[in-house]
Amino acid sequence: MSSGLTYPWIFGGAVLLLNVPLGYSRAGSLVAAGRISEEERRRFATGVALAIGGYALAATAIQVASGVDDFFCLLVFPPRAVWSMVFWTLQAAMAGALLWWVWRSDGAEVLARNGPAYTRGSAMRTTYTPAKVRLWVTVLVVLSTVGGVVDLTFFPPDVLGRACLR
Repeated sequence: MSSGLTYPWIFGGAVLLLNVPLGYSRAGSLVAAGRISEEERRRFATGVALAIGGYALAATAIQVASGVDDFFCLLVFPPRAVWSMVFWTLQAAMAGALLWWVWRSDGAEVLARNGPAYTRGSAMRTTYTPAKVRLWVTVLVVLSTVGGVVDLTFFPPDVLGRACLR
């Protein structure tokens, strides 16, 4: 029995990618006001698109290589099969890379400058500080990770009747 959407990573990635040109367009007002450069605008949009597309393709490749049609089979926590472990490693790598970028690289500054174009409201009236960006990115990554693990541990997907990973 299939969960309905066989490869959700491609669908989810496509939906997220729709927001990149919208944010890029809105960032034009930030460039015009001198808050970011055209190069910063281009590099941010390209980086976001590559991260989203790369994750979607990697997750889909893991699912295809695993041989299962039902993506819920990869979500079992703790992972019990090799492909499920590979999938969870991808999840950890993406979360870790985001936190590293925000805390150890220039990610907080880049997000503080470009972020207003990708959020609701006027890009020109919205400002973020790098400290606020670090706080919120960390809170979101930690809460989503802990919440997901708790959810999957106490309310695991019903994969017993499915042809899942062994």
